[in-house]
Amino acid sequence: MLPFVSMIGWLALLCYNMVLPMTMPRSSRAFSMFSGSNSIGRNKFITALRKTKLPHVEEESCGFTTLTNMERIYILSDLHTDHVRNMEWLQQRCASSNSSSAAPGPNDALIIAGDISHDLVTFENTIVLLQNNLKCSIFFVPGNHEAWMDNNNNNNTSFYHDNSISKLNAVIELCQKMGVYTTHCLVGTNKKYPLWIVPIHSWYDGSLMLQDCEDFIRDFPSWPWVDFIRCQWPAEHMRIGTDSTDDTTYLHRKFPKQSLVQMFLQQNEGALQDVAKFQEVNHDNKVAGLVTFSHFLSNQQSLPDWKDLREERGFQRQWLDHPGPGISAKFALVAGSARIDEQIRTLQQQPNNNEHIHVLGHSHRPKDFCYKGIRYIHHPLGKPQEREMQMISPNVDFKCIWDTSSGSVPSSQILRYWEEQGGGLSALTSFMKTRRKKTQSAGSIVIGTTTVDSGYQNNSSVISSRR
Repeated sequence: MLPFVSMIGWLALLCYNMVLPMTMPRSSRAFSMFSGSNSIGRNKFITALRKTKLPHVEEESCGFTTLTNMERIYILSDLHTDHVRNMEWLQQRCASSNSSSAAPGPNDALIIAGDISHDLVTFENTIVLLQNNLKCSIFFVPGNHEAWMDNNNNNNTSFYHDNSISKLNAVIELCQKMGVYTTHCLVGTNKKYPLWIVPIHSWYDGSLMLQDCEDFIRDFPSWPWVDFIRCQWPAEHMRIGTDSTDDTTYLHRKFPKQSLVQMFLQQNEGALQDVAKFQEVNHDNKVAGLVTFSHFLSNQQSLPDWKDLREERGFQRQWLDHPGPGISAKFALVAGSARIDEQIRTLQQQPNNNEHIHVLGHSHRPKDFCYKGIRYIHHPLGKPQEREMQMISPNVDFKCIWDTSSGSVPSSQILRYWEEQGGGLSALTSFMKTRRKKTQSAGSIVIGTTTVDSGYQNNSSVISSRR
């Protein structure tokens, strides 16, 4: 599918669809993380975890892993290394890592909040590049692009998947083999400020819909969101028609049911219980900080167009003050789920909890703000044209968010990067004029602040929306 790239700001570039591998220690046999049997799968994972010996790892009787000597925690999301220029960016950045303190090293961790690539070969090559050069621990949660089906390689049955759950399990197995962490871990336990790192598996459910913007989503059933074409879910998670009882009637007929989101969220319960129990016991009188991370957005405040954190009445229509309000409104339906926020906030009820950071992906619009006790950060690499248009910083780099010797690493607030640091609407308009000439010559159409790329996917002519 051709990228339906949200040309500007707000709309978070229709993230290439999500679901990255969840990695477990290398020695374990892959289990079906996304199967119906939660407790059995979790027990298998814990058993495998205790048999695995990774560098700097200590295993505890409670079933979770600790990385004792961890120093700094970095983040980056939406690498999309199937874009040649993004892979080149990563290669150059890794090559210069020894001369820069802004890159993670052997005693550090890199959190990738989804969307490395839908292609397993590209995914593996990206992880190898990071591991060989940075030599850091890698934490990962799937994005929607990892759930994309790609069965065109008929000569290799290892690339065939029955559905997107099967595809995700293949990604998980690959991560297992490569030693990438996709489960919760306590790091820096011999430091002053230890930290929980907890991946939050999720999907979207329409619950971040913008208020008073129904007129912008009337055509949503015909909107060519790539997930609706390239993701295939088991029948029990799919809507039969537009009158499904657990969803509102405006949703696309291929919009998955609430049961799919529930399936993903259930995978997080064991980790959250471990964190809660640990905080209750308050081991060694240390209160660990907490970083949860999901690919999908967890509240409306994380949407690209939210403008005022003091606003308690909900999203305000006047914030769609750009040429692409319809795309923004439709993207909100596939941006994430309010249930993610509900789930991670259960940990705030613990009396001994320390600072909580939630890392996001998916929208390709940088964010860094505090809201009701949680700091939300989205730090994407995004797509080359987004960096050119300053929807994302042209100088984007790995971002350090935690140091186990000093705690949280502060940063200035970011709500609407394009407006606050990218030159605003006038700069955006100028970039769009230049971009329009390039995209039209490449078969793309510029509509407001969004780039729509016309092309073919699986021999079907489509105009696709990708994040």
